[in-house]
Amino acid sequence: YVVDMGGSNEINGQLWEMSTSGTGAFQLTNTLQDDEEPTFLPDGSAIIFTRAIGNGREIYSMPAAGGAATALTSDGANASSPITGW
Repeated sequence: YVVDMGGSNEINGQLWEMSTSGTGAFQLTNTLQDDEEPTFLPDGSAIIFTRAIGNGREIYSMPAAGGAATALTSDGANASSPITGW
């Protein structure tokens, strides 16, 4: 899920993961950028999401268990909702 850490005047959404019972929450991203639209790959190995970079959004991937995020796009466009039917 996404948590807005910046308050009403700032955008700073971060990705968190928790069990379906609502326990065991842990933060996956901790950046100054706004991370949104997380989607697990069908095999559960990675999370694809969008990150605000400058005036646009780029698509990123990271291991489902956490770790470094890798940019999949870098064209400065407004990418959105990257994965809908993998």
